[in-house]
Amino acid sequence: MLLKKYILGLLCVLFGAQSMMAQIAAPDFKCVQKDTLKWATPVNTCGPFNAYLIYVSLNRNGPYSLYTKITNPAQTKFYKKPVLDTTFYYFMQSDFACPDNRLSSDTLDNKLPPITEIKSVSVENGKALITWNKASKNETYDYVIYKKIGSGVSPIDTVIGKLSYIDLKSVPSKQQETYYVLAADRCNNTSLFGSSHTSIMLSGTQDACKRTSLLTWNRYRSWKEGIEKHYVYVKIGAGPIALVDSVKAADTTYLYKNLTNGEKYTIYIRSIKKGNPQIVANTSEYTFTAAVLRNVKNLFLKNVSVTADNKVEVTWLWNTDAELVSHNILRSNAQNAYANVASNTTKTPLIQENIYVDASANPSAQKLYYKIKTFDKCKDSVASNYAATVFIAGKPNPDFTNSLTWTKFDAQTAGASYYDLYKIVGTDEKLIGSYLKDTTFVDKVDGNNPEEAKSCYYVVASAILALPAGASTSVKSRSNIACVNQTPGIAVPNAFVPYGRNQEFKPLISFSEGLDYKMTIYDRYGSVVFTTTTIAEGWNGQLGGQGRDMPQGVYTYYIKAKRTDGLELERKGTLTLIR
Repeated sequence: MLLKKYILGLLCVLFGAQSMMAQIAAPDFKCVQKDTLKWATPVNTCGPFNAYLIYVSLNRNGPYSLYTKITNPAQTKFYKKPVLDTTFYYFMQSDFACPDNRLSSDTLDNKLPPITEIKSVSVENGKALITWNKASKNETYDYVIYKKIGSGVSPIDTVIGKLSYIDLKSVPSKQQETYYVLAADRCNNTSLFGSSHTSIMLSGTQDACKRTSLLTWNRYRSWKEGIEKHYVYVKIGAGPIALVDSVKAADTTYLYKNLTNGEKYTIYIRSIKKGNPQIVANTSEYTFTAAVLRNVKNLFLKNVSVTADNKVEVTWLWNTDAELVSHNILRSNAQNAYANVASNTTKTPLIQENIYVDASANPSAQKLYYKIKTFDKCKDSVASNYAATVFIAGKPNPDFTNSLTWTKFDAQTAGASYYDLYKIVGTDEKLIGSYLKDTTFVDKVDGNNPEEAKSCYYVVASAILALPAGASTSVKSRSNIACVNQTPGIAVPNAFVPYGRNQEFKPLISFSEGLDYKMTIYDRYGSVVFTTTTIAEGWNGQLGGQGRDMPQGVYTYYIKAKRTDGLELERKGTLTLIR
């Protein structure tokens, strides 16, 4: 059994070796050049040479017939008389005195290599990259790259085994580069020139005032199908390249906005072939450092506060590198009609936090709104957020209390606020209390303390503001001072007993200091029985206050008091003298 397997195996090996030796290599059929077939002789060692066989057909798929036999083993070419406008297809075999197992060469025709279709000329890493489709014919051996130089076209390189080429001598950022690709066979037959493709050159201009760059490029015209769209790619500084926008196929300009002064930008446009988004053409890169006007950023009205002498202090922030010419202080009584109260030339170098004191304002009359408006060298203006003063008002009540009301702290980015209420009496100033939500308070005054006849108040609002850059800051805004004058009160008794418990007729007057005072007593006949201009002096029931006692009965009084502010108080009525 083992011997049988060994014999069968040996027969298989011998038969396989015999089959390998029986393969007769065909000539290396190179090309058909001007109807001359060219080949390289093969190496065959299996037996004597008989002939090289040339087969021909009018159809690539056959049938083929033997056209001729070449009996010279060293011959490497054969001329076939051409037939006008007729395409012939050829292949070759070798005839040796060996077991008949002939191999065939490639099938070639007598036509030039086909025109090569360029996919695109795209700019990659600053150089022109040409890509093309593979030629469909077997005889294509390499590709010749032609370039338009001046008014002519010249070959610059030959590519074997690849379908792309980078022109290292190209300068697509300075000029449009135009290329052709020709297919060639091993006899240097080349295809006809097809359509050229030209690189896209991108350029741009800057507008310092508008902070823009206008990008311009030549249209990619060699795609028969046309362009689907363009993509805009931008790299800022050392950041990554990023797709920022897409534009229509017909566009050859793009306005890139919001440039930052001193920032480096690298931009290119990518054109997309219509119907085949995998085929693209990049423009050259346009790289520049933005030299635009440094605009005001983070303009922020931080606070408005009333000073102790009734002026308004306005505080704002801006970036110190802004190229400003002037700025205005705007004020409004109702937040909708701002008027310019000050125009200032902006001095350089700028400081981040700025203060202006508005001496023309009257914050004691009402709440006031403020904004800052800046003007740069391009006459562009930017307005800030608003902030308003805190306004407090008060009024006296007959029960010797003062009612106080104030407005909330009002700024666009303010959070919750709280209020400290202060009271000023004479030279004494003290904190009454702190309030988170309340904006009203009733203060009881001391009628026996002449100084409290005039009580003054103000509040200080404390708030947290959100800054434009995301941080926050705390501010304190002081209100105007509101003074409340209590009216002097006159309380008049209706009877008295000169020698009893209530021995004098004397009115009780609160907050009497500084009054121009006069009291007159009349008898029932209208005669004056007593008069005084001293508040502390009462009538003791005697004529003139010193003399004979007046009889018991009903008398008439008239009291007149005048405050220093011109307000007059009068009281009149009857009183009973009892003895």
